[in-house]
Amino acid sequence: MAVNQTKQHTYGSGEVYFARFKSGTQIPEARRYLGNTTNLSFSTAIEKLEHFDSDHGVKEKDDSITTSTTMTGTTETDNVNQEN
Repeated sequence: MAVNQTKQHTYGSGEVYFARFKSGTQIPEARRYLGNTTNLSFSTAIEKLEHFDSDHGVKEKDDSITTSTTMTGTTETDNVNQEN
């Protein structure tokens, strides 16, 4: 059996920008660079309501409805200033 010797590593990096919404709107203000960001992570939690049909003796899932979605994120930066 041949062994794949190709290294397929990804080292992600980039700049993180942030834009606040203008007061009372969902229109973003100008983007600001947050500085050297050492950690950035996002997660999503989905809650579902599932329905099962058991008319014929075997319980089978016949529907699934998303009832809520929660998105969270964290950022760590070593660029400490008043705006950040």
